[in-house]
Amino acid sequence: MTCWENRSDDAGHEANFLRLDCSRLKTTFGWRPRWDIEKAVANTVEWTKKYFEKGDVVQVMDRQIDDYLGEAHV
Repeated sequence: MTCWENRSDDAGHEANFLRLDCSRLKTTFGWRPRWDIEKAVANTVEWTKKYFEKGDVVQVMDRQIDDYLGEAHV
């Protein structure tokens, strides 16, 4: 079995280095998210509940993707 080993005790946590900055997309291409934070979190919670219920996550995911694409202003 392969396992990961941390060989550096003084390395910073990666979360301090990983940041998503969409400002350039917004200014260059006029990008904006399709879903607000409430809808994104609600969909994540819905999928997670279904997963822990051992339900049909593929069905939930397919519907959520259809909803998302249906809201596209292409």
